Amino acid sequence: MTRFKISITILISLCFTSFLSAQKADFGDVSLKDFSSYPAKFDSSESAVVLFEVAKSYFNPQLSVEFEKHVRIKILTDEGTEWGEVAIPFNKNRDQDVFNIEASSYEVIGDDIKVTKLDKEQVFEENVSGEIYLKKFVIPSLSKGSIIEYKYRKRVGSAFYLPDWEFHKSIPVQFSEYEMKVPHNYKYNTILSGVDSTFFSKSEEYISPSGGGVITYVSKENIPAVKSIPFITTVDDFKTKIFNQLIYINHSGTIRRPFINTWEKIADEFRKSDTIGKQRLNGKMKEKVDEITAEAENSFDKTKLIYKYVAENIKWNGYNRVASVKGIRDAFDEGTGSSADINIMLLKMLEYAGVEVNPAFLSTRENGFLITNYPIIYQFNNIVVVVKIENNSYLLDASEGYRSLGQPPLKDLYRIGLMVRENDHMWIETAPSVTTSKNLFLEHDFSSNDTIKTKITGTVDGYFAESIRKSEEKDRGSKLVGGSLSNIKIDSLDIKNIDNPEEAIAVNIELSVPIEEIGGLSDVIYLNPSFISDTETPIKEQERDFPVYFPYTFKERIITKIILPEGYELKEFSEPKTITIDNNLARFRYLTQYSGNTLTILEDFSINRTVFSAEDYPIIKNLFDEYFEYKNRPITLSKIENKKDENQN
Repeated sequence: MTRFKISITILISLCFTSFLSAQKADFGDVSLKDFSSYPAKFDSSESAVVLFEVAKSYFNPQLSVEFEKHVRIKILTDEGTEWGEVAIPFNKNRDQDVFNIEASSYEVIGDDIKVTKLDKEQVFEENVSGEIYLKKFVIPSLSKGSIIEYKYRKRVGSAFYLPDWEFHKSIPVQFSEYEMKVPHNYKYNTILSGVDSTFFSKSEEYISPSGGGVITYVSKENIPAVKSIPFITTVDDFKTKIFNQLIYINHSGTIRRPFINTWEKIADEFRKSDTIGKQRLNGKMKEKVDEITAEAENSFDKTKLIYKYVAENIKWNGYNRVASVKGIRDAFDEGTGSSADINIMLLKMLEYAGVEVNPAFLSTRENGFLITNYPIIYQFNNIVVVVKIENNSYLLDASEGYRSLGQPPLKDLYRIGLMVRENDHMWIETAPSVTTSKNLFLEHDFSSNDTIKTKITGTVDGYFAESIRKSEEKDRGSKLVGGSLSNIKIDSLDIKNIDNPEEAIAVNIELSVPIEEIGGLSDVIYLNPSFISDTETPIKEQERDFPVYFPYTFKERIITKIILPEGYELKEFSEPKTITIDNNLARFRYLTQYSGNTLTILEDFSINRTVFSAEDYPIIKNLFDEYFEYKNRPITLSKIENKKDENQN
C-alpha cells in the first residue's frame, strides 16, 4: 500500500514545445456553435461546464501587481445557475480593489442569440471580516441552457502577493490558462502541485522601456470535476494549483532585497513576529495562572489546569489563524478570539508556569496538504502548542474546548507541522495517542408478545465519544442508539463521564420497541439483527480515483444477544466470516452462536491505518460491503408447531 503524494514541479525552468492551441475568445464573441462545444455526456452528469477560464498577472508602470480574469460557462441544469452568482475577494488593508467588471448571459432564441448585460449598478460590496471584502453580482437572465461570462481587473498591490492559480473546479473545465508577466528584477519560485500534473507550459522574453522580463504561460485542458466524496481530507488537496513565492527583488542601482526563502527564515519570522513570538502576558493573566496552578504538583497537572481554563473560558470565533491579530491580552479580556489568539495565550501561560512548550504551525484538514519541499509561508493557517513532559509529547489546540491531552481536534489530525524551537525547527506529524473504540453489548428480549425490550451497555471512547459529548443532552440517547425506527421509547438513560474527556463514556440504556416496528409476529419472521441502528455503508462509489483517508483509526466490537419470542425457533442464520487486510491493517469478523432460545452475534470491525491508496480502494470497499451486508443479513425465525394438536389430529 502506498501513501498519497502530491506531485510538485518548479515551472520556471520548463519550456514545452507542444503548447496548447488557444481555446479562448474575446469577451462577447459568442457563436451558436459555442452552445454545443462540450462533451454531450455532461448534459446528464453535470450542472455546468467551464468552457474556458483564463487570467493574467502583470506589473503596472508603478510596479504594482495587476490581475485580469475572464470566465465563460455553459449552464446545463437549473442547479448550475449558481455559477452566475459571483463573489470576488479583495483586501483593503493591502490597498486592493476590483475594477472593470463586465458580465453577460447568452440565450439561443431561434437562430439568434439574445444577450443580456449586467447593469453595473447591480455590483455591490460586502465586508466579510475586518480586512476582507467581496465585490458581488448576479449575472442577469440565468437559465438552463444559457452561456454566461464575466471578466474583471483586480489591483493586487505588492509583488509579494503575485496571485496563485487553481485549475480544477467542482465542475469540468474545458480549458484553463494562467499567464504571468514578471520583470527580470523580480525572482519567484513558481510551483505547480496536485495529483494530476499533466499541463503545458512555455516561457518567452518580452522587452519594455524598463528592461523587460519573462512571460510564462501554463495551460491545462479537459480537466475533470473534483467533488466531495466520503473519506478524503479536502477536495482542494486533489486540485492542480500554481503557487508563487517571491524570492528577491533586485532593482538596478540598489541592494538586492531577499525575501523569506528557507524554512529556517520562516521559523525565525515566527519567533520575531509581534503577533506570534513576541506576544506577552500582562499582570492580570499571570495572576490567573498562579491562581489556577496553586495546588498543581507537577508539569502534567499544570498543563491540564491551564489547558482546561483556556479551553473553557476563551471562546473560539471560528477563524483559524497563525498570528494573533487582536492580541492575547484583548482576547483574554473579551473571552473570545481566533485559534491563534487562544493557542498563543495557552503557550505563553504554560511558559510562565514553567512547562516546556513550543509552537507548531500547520495546515488544517480543510486547508489542504502542506508542501514541505519549498518554503511557502502562507500555506499555514493554524498554530498549536506542543507540550513535552518527561518522555511524552502532547499536541494541544484549545480552540475546540477541553479535550483529552492525547486527542487533538479533527481539523489538526494527521497533519505535517513546523515546530519552532528557540534555536531551531523540526517537522512533526500530528497523531492522537488515544484509542477510538466502541464496545457495546445489546440484548433484545422478544419474550413479550407486543414489545421488544432492549438493553445497551458498554463504553465509547476517543473520537467516537467526542461526537456524543458535542451533541445536545436531549439528543445523546438517539445518537447512541441510531437507527430510523420512529417509535423507539427510551425507558432509561444513564451516561457517565460525559464531562470528563479523559475517560471513556459509559452507557446503560433501556429501550422499548413495539413489535409492529419489525412487522409483527407471524409464522415466519425475517429479522434484521441491527434493526435499531444505522447500518448503511458510507463507501458507495464503484470506482475511485483518490486515496481513502480515514480521519482516525478505530475499533468497534458489538455483541448482540437475541432472546427469541416464545414458541419460535431459529431456522436460518449467518455462518462465521472473517476478512483481514494486510496483517490487520483492517479487519472484519462476524461470529454467531445459537443455544436454547438465544442467538449471540459478535461483530468486530477495525481500521488500523488512516490512508489507503486508490489502488487499494476495491479491497476497502469490499471490506465495508461485506461488513454491512452481514449486519443487515436477516435471520429467520419459525413458529414451532404444537405436536400435541398434531397427534390428536
